[in-house]
Amino acid sequence: MKKEALKIEEVINKWYVELGNNLKNFKGDPEIDSYIRSGFVIFNRYNSASLFLIRNGYKLPGLALLRVQSELSLKMLWCFHRTTNYQEVKDNYNRWVKSSGKMKIKLCRDFLESNKIAKESKEWFEDEIEKLDKVLKDIPEDTKEMPKITGKGGLFDQVSNIFDDNVVALMYGQFSSAVHIDTSVLSQSIERKGNSLIYKGDLDYKLEDLINHCLSLAWMFVKICYTFYRWDCSQIDKEYFSLVPSAGEN
Repeated sequence: MKKEALKIEEVINKWYVELGNNLKNFKGDPEIDSYIRSGFVIFNRYNSASLFLIRNGYKLPGLALLRVQSELSLKMLWCFHRTTNYQEVKDNYNRWVKSSGKMKIKLCRDFLESNKIAKESKEWFEDEIEKLDKVLKDIPEDTKEMPKITGKGGLFDQVSNIFDDNVVALMYGQFSSAVHIDTSVLSQSIERKGNSLIYKGDLDYKLEDLINHCLSLAWMFVKICYTFYRWDCSQIDKEYFSLVPSAGEN
């Protein structure tokens, strides 16, 4: 792997260590802190896994994990970017809980309507609905649902002025095909050489571009946390823009 890619991984790891130490030593609101810490650990693992897969030639699976990171970053950004007030953040998280809970319940009920579902599976879905119902009962009744991801007034629309013309949205769109495999992805993974077809099982992305995507998502997630806690993120920005100069251009 090129020196630039190795340097990027070193910087990402440094950010993770610094953020982890800051979170460990900071005492704020226990509930909000727990959200951020759990989100950070999950994001860290996904980002590290993406780097590992991409570095070892598994580009499409790596992109699928980047898609998950994009969605997590987007939703946490929406919860935090408009306020540093803990109660407002809790209200936003309640909207997230309500939306995801109702969606999961609907999915479970859709499965239960199938007359081919096994008894064991039916019991699992019924238990899952019961657990989700209990969680939703703890949410204030007048709580709205989280906005949809796309469309006017959606999550992308509401945070479109963040991170240079909404880089998260661009990444989310690019990476969706790695999660929702369709015929276009299948055809792109086939290479013709003369009269022969080579089934690559992957797509042609430049290694450097994918590593930069990992860097950008790591930078955005870390900066979300730093901004909310009002920590100085000038050094993080300096390191990021020195590695991806074009990211700072409009």
